[in-house]
Amino acid sequence: MAKHDQHALYALGEEKEMSKIHHLVKSTFPAMVAGMQYIRETQLLPQVSGTAEVKEADSTIVTATDKLVERTMIEILARDLPDHTFKGEEGSEAGSGKKRGYLDSLDGTRPYAVRLCSSTIIVTGMDPVTGFVEFVVVGDPATGRIWVATDEDPTIMYKRKEVYVV
Repeated sequence: MAKHDQHALYALGEEKEMSKIHHLVKSTFPAMVAGMQYIRETQLLPQVSGTAEVKEADSTIVTATDKLVERTMIEILARDLPDHTFKGEEGSEAGSGKKRGYLDSLDGTRPYAVRLCSSTIIVTGMDPVTGFVEFVVVGDPATGRIWVATDEDPTIMYKRKEVYVV
């Protein structure tokens, strides 16, 4: 299992200095944790998860939780990653950086609306010139696990205690 701290990433038993991209990834954790905690706290509440509206553009559904978690996460991401501008699936946007970031604050809205614990949160960072995806971070609110993929390393899973999800 991979372990990390603020100075090094230990993957497959090998120590190496944490790269710039991993610092970017770790900067997404406060937003990921905030979003995952809210989704987990409301997942089984019928008055919260069961209320949804249909989007006309693509006939998918959106809940108040989609919008609230997106706004909260976008604000945190813009603060913690000032060189990025983040845009959410539901239309929120924040930041003034040149790099682009995208957020799906509740991937799996339909399962969430019927109180199934299978939704995730997804954050990506992109280079606007090349269009290259620099990192993808996926959080699972039900378990508190976060997966990270970059071009530098294989996918790494961070356990709940490593990212302080309670």
